[in-house]
Amino acid sequence: MWFTESECIHAMKIASEYLSFSFTRNEYTRWQRRHKEYPTAAQIAQRLHGFNEAKVQAGLIPHATIETSRLFSDDQLIRTLRRYQREIGDPFTAQAYEVWRQKQTKAPSVSTLRKRFGSIAEIRKRLALPPAEDVLLDSDEKWLGPLAGFIASRLSPAAYQDWAAAHQAPSIDELRRYAGSYDSALAEAIERFLQQLKE
Repeated sequence: MWFTESECIHAMKIASEYLSFSFTRNEYTRWQRRHKEYPTAAQIAQRLHGFNEAKVQAGLIPHATIETSRLFSDDQLIRTLRRYQREIGDPFTAQAYEVWRQKQTKAPSVSTLRKRFGSIAEIRKRLALPPAEDVLLDSDEKWLGPLAGFIASRLSPAAYQDWAAAHQAPSIDELRRYAGSYDSALAEAIERFLQQLKE
């Protein structure tokens, strides 16, 4: 099942009513197994660019930044943003920044930046960059939509069923038993694959 960003945010808010506003990803996963109508943690992380980012968008406390958000002064945050701008330039988006941040020895997360400055739009203003709408239309929309369509066509249940038959892999019914649904199993497998890419 496919969930929209707003459905993922809604799920986080509902979970917080059961778990508190500072739950961990593992706590959410255990809760979601009893509430199958909501997206898995992996689906939320994929749709909203990270589980902590989803918590920020839902107005909840991101787990990893509870203790670390004050490790950086405002001046340090601005210096980091200026360094990013010198090295990468524009577009400044949450995704582009996170890719750059992974290669740094010590840089604040997007969650920390948003917590301190309010939004990506506000960060762009501090860097004297134009609003992001034109940037997103020029870059992300040209490639992201078609690529997502390609991935969806290659990872459909029918495509998996054909591949599984040829490779003696678990059936769709077995995946449902393991993960609750084909989409949940797929999201977990994609998350593992993305982790392997980072290693």
